[in-house]
Amino acid sequence: MVRNVNQAGFGSGSEAFTLSRHARVGAALSSGTRGVIGSATVAVDADLTTTTTAIGDERLVAVGGEAWTTTRMFGVRGGVSVNTIGARRTALSGGVSAAVTRGVYADVALTGGTDQGRHGWLLGLRVTF
Repeated sequence: MVRNVNQAGFGSGSEAFTLSRHARVGAALSSGTRGVIGSATVAVDADLTTTTTAIGDERLVAVGGEAWTTTRMFGVRGGVSVNTIGARRTALSGGVSAAVTRGVYADVALTGGTDQGRHGWLLGLRVTF
Protein backbone atom coordinates (compact mmCIF):
# COMPACT_ATOMS: atom_id res chain seq x y z
CA MET A 1 0.00 0.00 0.00
CA VAL A 2 1.31 3.45 -0.85
CA ARG A 3 -0.26 6.70 0.36
CA ASN A 4 0.45 10.22 -0.83
CA VAL A 5 2.05 8.97 -4.07
CA ASN A 6 2.14 12.51 -5.51
CA GLN A 7 3.46 14.02 -2.24
CA ALA A 8 0.93 16.85 -2.37
CA GLY A 9 1.92 20.21 -0.90
CA PHE A 10 -0.35 22.64 0.96
CA GLY A 11 -0.01 26.23 2.10
CA SER A 12 2.81 28.63 1.35
CA GLY A 13 5.77 30.25 3.04
CA SER A 14 6.46 29.21 6.64
CA GLU A 15 3.06 27.46 6.83
CA ALA A 16 3.71 25.14 3.87
CA PHE A 17 3.77 21.39 4.37
CA THR A 18 3.98 18.30 2.17
CA LEU A 19 2.33 14.94 2.68
CA SER A 20 5.26 12.55 2.35
CA ARG A 21 4.97 9.24 0.55
CA HIS A 22 4.15 6.37 2.94
CA ALA A 23 4.68 2.74 1.91
CA ARG A 24 3.56 -0.31 3.91
CA VAL A 25 3.59 -4.06 3.25
CA GLY A 26 1.63 -6.82 4.93
CA ALA A 27 0.39 -10.37 4.78
CA ALA A 28 -2.40 -12.37 6.39
CA LEU A 29 -3.22 -16.05 6.80
CA SER A 30 -6.79 -17.22 7.38
CA SER A 31 -8.14 -20.61 8.34
CA GLY A 32 -11.23 -22.22 6.98
CA THR A 33 -14.22 -22.93 9.20
CA ARG A 34 -13.17 -25.31 11.98
CA GLY A 35 -15.23 -26.46 15.01
CA VAL A 36 -16.28 -23.84 17.56
CA ILE A 37 -13.91 -21.26 16.10
CA GLY A 38 -15.45 -20.54 12.73
CA SER A 39 -12.42 -18.82 11.28
CA ALA A 40 -9.16 -17.34 12.49
CA THR A 41 -6.80 -14.86 10.87
CA VAL A 42 -3.29 -13.75 11.78
CA ALA A 43 -1.67 -10.76 10.06
CA VAL A 44 1.60 -8.81 10.05
CA ASP A 45 2.21 -5.34 8.59
CA ALA A 46 5.35 -3.19 8.40
CA ASP A 47 6.13 0.34 7.26
CA LEU A 48 8.75 0.56 4.49
CA THR A 49 9.17 4.31 4.94
CA THR A 50 9.61 6.62 7.92
CA THR A 51 6.68 8.87 8.81
CA THR A 52 7.12 12.16 10.69
CA THR A 53 4.42 12.68 13.33
CA ALA A 54 3.75 15.26 16.05
CA ILE A 55 5.43 12.96 18.61
CA GLY A 56 8.46 12.03 16.47
CA ASP A 57 9.47 9.85 13.56
CA GLU A 58 8.01 6.37 13.36
CA ARG A 59 8.27 3.18 11.38
CA LEU A 60 5.76 0.64 12.68
CA VAL A 61 5.62 -3.15 12.69
CA ALA A 62 2.30 -4.69 13.74
CA VAL A 63 1.05 -8.23 14.41
CA GLY A 64 -2.53 -9.18 15.16
CA GLY A 65 -5.09 -11.91 15.19
CA GLU A 66 -8.84 -12.34 14.95
CA ALA A 67 -11.23 -15.26 15.55
CA TRP A 68 -14.94 -15.64 14.77
CA THR A 69 -17.54 -18.19 15.82
CA THR A 70 -18.88 -20.50 13.08
CA THR A 71 -22.05 -18.39 12.73
CA ARG A 72 -20.07 -15.09 12.62
CA MET A 73 -22.21 -13.85 15.50
CA PHE A 74 -19.23 -13.03 17.74
CA GLY A 75 -15.60 -12.12 17.02
CA VAL A 76 -12.57 -11.24 19.13
CA ARG A 77 -9.30 -9.62 18.05
CA GLY A 78 -6.01 -8.40 19.48
CA GLY A 79 -2.70 -7.05 18.34
CA VAL A 80 0.51 -5.19 19.07
CA SER A 81 2.43 -2.53 17.15
CA VAL A 82 5.96 -1.30 17.83
CA ASN A 83 7.84 1.76 16.59
CA THR A 84 11.16 0.43 15.25
CA ILE A 85 13.09 3.73 15.15
CA GLY A 86 13.74 6.40 17.75
CA ALA A 87 11.93 5.96 21.05
CA ARG A 88 10.48 2.45 21.28
CA ARG A 89 6.73 2.96 21.64
CA THR A 90 4.40 -0.03 21.86
CA ALA A 91 0.63 -0.09 21.44
CA LEU A 92 -1.53 -3.03 22.53
CA SER A 93 -5.08 -3.32 21.26
CA GLY A 94 -8.04 -5.63 21.62
CA GLY A 95 -11.68 -5.68 20.72
CA VAL A 96 -14.86 -7.61 20.22
CA SER A 97 -17.61 -7.58 17.59
CA ALA A 98 -21.16 -8.88 17.84
CA ALA A 99 -23.68 -9.30 15.04
CA VAL A 100 -26.78 -7.15 15.48
CA THR A 101 -28.38 -8.54 12.32
CA ARG A 102 -26.91 -10.16 9.21
CA GLY A 103 -24.19 -7.81 7.95
CA VAL A 104 -24.54 -5.27 10.81
CA TYR A 105 -22.01 -5.42 13.66
CA ALA A 106 -21.46 -3.59 16.93
CA ASP A 107 -17.73 -3.12 17.68
CA VAL A 108 -15.85 -2.21 20.87
CA ALA A 109 -12.06 -1.79 20.99
CA LEU A 110 -9.39 -0.43 23.35
CA THR A 111 -5.79 0.58 22.66
CA GLY A 112 -3.13 1.25 25.30
CA GLY A 113 0.59 0.74 25.90
CA THR A 114 3.62 3.04 25.95
CA ASP A 115 2.66 4.80 22.69
CA GLN A 116 0.64 7.71 24.12
CA GLY A 117 -0.31 8.83 20.59
CA ARG A 118 -2.33 5.64 20.08
CA HIS A 119 -4.28 5.41 23.36
CA GLY A 120 -8.01 5.37 22.83
CA TRP A 121 -11.22 3.48 22.48
CA LEU A 122 -13.78 2.75 19.80
CA LEU A 123 -17.49 2.10 19.93
CA GLY A 124 -18.96 1.58 16.50
CA LEU A 125 -21.74 0.19 14.38
CA ARG A 126 -20.74 -1.02 10.91
CA VAL A 127 -22.47 -2.46 7.88
CA THR A 128 -20.75 -5.09 5.73
CA PHE A 129 -21.75 -6.64 2.43
